[in-house]
Amino acid sequence: MTNNEIYYSSFVYLLHKTTSNLRFIYLEIDRNPNVITLRCYYDTFPNDLEKELIEDIGNDILTITDEYFEDKYQYFTDNISFDDIKKTGYLLYARYEA
Repeated sequence: MTNNEIYYSSFVYLLHKTTSNLRFIYLEIDRNPNVITLRCYYDTFPNDLEKELIEDIGNDILTITDEYFEDKYQYFTDNISFDDIKKTGYLLYARYEA
């Protein structure tokens, strides 16, 4: 399964698992070593339920891959910095702010 296939198949797992506190989810897929990282940006630090929802998304994404991946989670409350994010990643979720 390619990185793009993993990315496009991941959207279905966001349903009913995002909260109003969540601003962005950035998906990084690293093939060496095989690690999938969800970088999550919040307005305030996430509570236990929000962390559990993100871990559910990560676990669901792991089930669609045809090879072994390790999952990692990073939580941030500062502004998203696209300079700090690897160029091999994908913006999986973004909250619209008017």
